[in-house]
Amino acid sequence: MTIKTNKGFTLIEVIVTVAIIAMLAAVLIPSFSGLVEAADENRAILECQNTVKAAQTLYIDHFDNPNLVTKTSIKERAKLNGELVSYDQTLGTILHLQITLGKWTVTYCKNWETCSQHIKLYTTTKISTPAQTKPTT
Repeated sequence: MTIKTNKGFTLIEVIVTVAIIAMLAAVLIPSFSGLVEAADENRAILECQNTVKAAQTLYIDHFDNPNLVTKTSIKERAKLNGELVSYDQTLGTILHLQITLGKWTVTYCKNWETCSQHIKLYTTTKISTPAQTKPTT
C-alpha cells in the first residue's frame, strides 16, 4: 500500500492568503501616495527657496544695473525645473516670488507677518492639473 503525501496548499489557504495581501495593499497604498504628495510639495518649496536665493544673488551681482535681472536670468541661475510665475523686488530685495512646479504653486513672501495675502514665508497651493512646461530651444 502506498501512502499519498499532499504537497501544496489547499484552495482555502490560497484564498485566505490573497485576501490578506489585498487588505494590506488597500491600507498601505493610500498612505504611500500621501507620502509621495508630501515629498512633491517639499520639493516645490525647496525649488522656490533656491529660486529666491538665485534672484537675490543676481540683484547683488547687478546692483549697479538691476534691469539685467529678468525672469529668464533668475530661472537660469536657479536651474528651476518649473516656471517662474512672478516676482516683486524693492531695491534688490525680493519681496514676493511665485513658482509652479508640477502640481504645486509656491509663493515666497518676505514680510509675511504684515502681508495681507500670505500667512507664512512659503505658501503652497495644489493646482488641479500639472502645469505644462514648454521645452526651451
